[in-house]
Amino acid sequence: MGDGGNEHALRIGFIGLGNIGSGMCANLLSDGHRVTAFDVDPARLSTQEDGGATPARDAEHVAAESDI
Repeated sequence: MGDGGNEHALRIGFIGLGNIGSGMCANLLSDGHRVTAFDVDPARLSTQEDGGATPARDAEHVAAESDI
């Protein structure tokens, strides 16, 4: 999800989905990047998952699934 069929899309890790981070994450997804995201607030993470992000269980999981 979130890669728009682009096999060359970057796998981006995103930690922190607050007021600024949530918009940045949504923009990355809109641009066709594959985003693995984490936030300590499950509701914020769920919102990004609904938008196409892959939820991570912790920051280490984000790093393992990301190019940058």
